[in-house]
Amino acid sequence: MKKLFMLLIAFLLIGNNLIAQTNKNKIVSWKESKYASGYQIQVKNKSDKLIIDKKTDSNYLQIDQIPEGKYKIRTSALSPFGKPVVWTEWQDLKIELSLPPIVNEESLADNDSKNKTIEQKPNQKLEIEGDNFNDATETTIESSQGKSKIKILDKKIESKNKIELRVDAENAAPGKYDLSLQNPYHPKKTIKNYLEIENKAENVSTQNNSLKTQSNAKDNINKIYTMSMKELDEFIGSNSNCYKSELSSDLIKECKEDYVTINLSTREKKDIYYYFLIKEPNRMTRIQSYLHFQTYCSPAMNAIREKVEFNSTKKQYTIDTKEKMEIDKMFVNLQNCPTPKAKLAK
Repeated sequence: MKKLFMLLIAFLLIGNNLIAQTNKNKIVSWKESKYASGYQIQVKNKSDKLIIDKKTDSNYLQIDQIPEGKYKIRTSALSPFGKPVVWTEWQDLKIELSLPPIVNEESLADNDSKNKTIEQKPNQKLEIEGDNFNDATETTIESSQGKSKIKILDKKIESKNKIELRVDAENAAPGKYDLSLQNPYHPKKTIKNYLEIENKAENVSTQNNSLKTQSNAKDNINKIYTMSMKELDEFIGSNSNCYKSELSSDLIKECKEDYVTINLSTREKKDIYYYFLIKEPNRMTRIQSYLHFQTYCSPAMNAIREKVEFNSTKKQYTIDTKEKMEIDKMFVNLQNCPTPKAKLAK
């Protein structure tokens, strides 16, 4: 459990950005972890000299003193004893302007027919599109009467243009809710009546559709080998409903707010899990995936080569010589696998 906990924090802290407002109020921000008692941040210059080594309670740090130039950064969550748990790899420090957050739908918020709606249920996804989002963007959803808030279980900054929230609305009263966003050094922006919660009661048709979706998900688990990268990614993402995990629900044995137990009881489930790891920012995690597919064919997934080529083309992360060697070994093994149609026909 301790190893899983440390690995989770490492994943949460990936993706640092330096945000500047003219020549002042420059900050570096990172994804907040509810497990951390604080954070430690280190910045070094192009000569590998450490110029910042600080601890902070918040998930951003003001660094006005840094002049223009190229820098590397790494962060770590702190244990309850104030010690770094696990450091991220050194990454380039990217600079952009800190501006007030913008929400695309704010001009439509007062139009009832355009409001976003969610059901009175736990573990629901809510996407916010706009501009100027970062990991330090504070987000709250509160009823228009100010009597209750919707619990935000997780916040993921997909890009500066998109925030993905996982919310728990099971105990929230039906009605309209305001969305509030705030970036450091800017006033809070509140969008009235941005969201509406529908009543928890469901009709028979909705329940039947839910059962049909679950049935389709079980069928899809056996079709993963013929799916394209886009199809497989959509299947994994749309079938995820467990707090902070992005894994397909077919792979979740036990779902808790602070941990998950993974179900790898079949070869198909293992293949989906290790395919999922190919996108992770941590190099050693990706290599675990390559080693799996160097050994097993069940049969070869169509989507694996697309996923590796996509990561390389889009520069999702840097692929060094060792990783390239493991990728090549994996593809040699996959070439000798039976085709999906031949394997599944047996």
